[in-house]
Amino acid sequence: MIRMVSVLRIFALYDEVKVEFRRFQKTLTILGNLFFVFLMGHWAVCCWLFLTSVIEQKYAMNWQSYQGYPGDHTLLEIYIHNWFAIANIISTVGSGEIFATTDLERLFFICLITCGDVIFALAFGLLAQLASKLRSNNPYQNFISSLI
Repeated sequence: MIRMVSVLRIFALYDEVKVEFRRFQKTLTILGNLFFVFLMGHWAVCCWLFLTSVIEQKYAMNWQSYQGYPGDHTLLEIYIHNWFAIANIISTVGSGEIFATTDLERLFFICLITCGDVIFALAFGLLAQLASKLRSNNPYQNFISSLI
């Protein structure tokens, strides 16, 4: 009889661990998605720094030199400035202080804007899917729907 009680306690503990693991799994999924977003942003910034170095060899003026970069700024300051520019372009805020001056920069801007549009479309699609799941699993909503 004592063994039966201990086995039942193990099953109860297993259920608790399973619930906590689901919470932890959701946290890991969120952190993984954030890491992916930052990694994609880092790659975009690095590509833009590379494009800027290529453009500087061919043209006298690019968007960074127009704003006084690289000048006396450190690589970290230029990197942070490019992060701001990438976030500004992808989010399609377009405050007007960052604009393309060469054709290669315009092409890169178009690619970034397209990626931003795809990211926002996926995000809104996932939010709509989540809202529909919440609505279908809500007992109050099911009760109201059965009354109508």
